[in-house]
Amino acid sequence: MKKYILIIPLLLIVTALASCSNIDPVITHTDDTTDTYKVDTDDGTQKNNDHNDTVEYKAYGGGEDKLLSVDGAVVDTGEFAIRAYELYYMLGQTDFQNINGIDVSALTQFAFCHLFYDELYKMPGGSMMYRQASQEDIDRCIEQFFGKNEIDTTKSVLYNRGKRVFEMWQPEYGTDIYYNVNSAEIDGVEVIIDVTFYSDINKSEQLNNIVLKLSIENNSAVISAMKVN
Repeated sequence: MKKYILIIPLLLIVTALASCSNIDPVITHTDDTTDTYKVDTDDGTQKNNDHNDTVEYKAYGGGEDKLLSVDGAVVDTGEFAIRAYELYYMLGQTDFQNINGIDVSALTQFAFCHLFYDELYKMPGGSMMYRQASQEDIDRCIEQFFGKNEIDTTKSVLYNRGKRVFEMWQPEYGTDIYYNVNSAEIDGVEVIIDVTFYSDINKSEQLNNIVLKLSIENNSAVISAMKVN
């Protein structure tokens, strides 16, 4: 089985609509070069016109890609399959038994992206956009996806101690995703999702198999463990 890992540098990041919150962080564009290759957009920001950031990326699922009812929570297996893709292929995380096994900088980048995008694979490219977010927003978003925890997010390389904010540049995560949910088993108040990813829409070349374990907290599913095969 071939394995591909896309690890985006940790000092990049985000744009657009809120997922974890409705905040509208500071946007700053810094570019010492000429503006010849930039155009103004309707919202007043600037984007490079030598990139195609209007591509509509899609996720092509299959198998047990469905909704489950578990202990009062509705679990979308396809959505969590995509979370597994984000953690492994975009943020370079492999096996972990709990949230403490995730690199804190990767964890804060995951949360920072999700402050603005429901699906990271839809993040467009072609714009050098600088963002800031508060520790409160980052911590709240992490809790939404991983449950209550005691992670000190200020240990992240993305945290600016002088300004007491998180700072990042937008990464170009946009891509199509091809996957198949092989199984989604309910074990008490846990759900175990087995998903395989592919390199093409015909699913002719298998990439990796990932098993994601979910727990139910306050009538919501959160990620508790992951194993990459």
